[in-house]
Amino acid sequence: MKKCVQKEYEKGTDLSGLDWMTIENDTVTKVDFDKYIRFRTRMKATPAFDNVSMGTPENELFGTPDTKYRHFTAFSKEHSAVNGELADGQQIKMMNPMNYIADDKAVKSRTFRHPSGSSRQRYITGNLSNADGQP
Repeated sequence: MKKCVQKEYEKGTDLSGLDWMTIENDTVTKVDFDKYIRFRTRMKATPAFDNVSMGTPENELFGTPDTKYRHFTAFSKEHSAVNGELADGQQIKMMNPMNYIADDKAVKSRTFRHPSGSSRQRYITGNLSNADGQP
């Protein structure tokens, strides 16, 4: 995380007013991850992706030619405000990359992109470069 913040600092991104990092002598010396998480407020209402009203692009991803939107979690299906259908289990499995990360037969990318949900310059997102849980 410090590397990402340092990179933004070196690009000239205005980081003033952000209390979740410490910069000393032009070097990022500390990142308070708990404060960073509080800073990165939620952009979508919960449940964010499998919306109970089925109005998200994610719900459309699981649709069919006959049914434009479908749920892909049991929770949203059970709490559906529009009596939505649940997508086929095989389709749900195929769309979840976590099902393949530990699969030795799967070819994995060396890098991943996680959209931050905002184009504002002051938001900084880290690169997910591996699945070992290290920040």
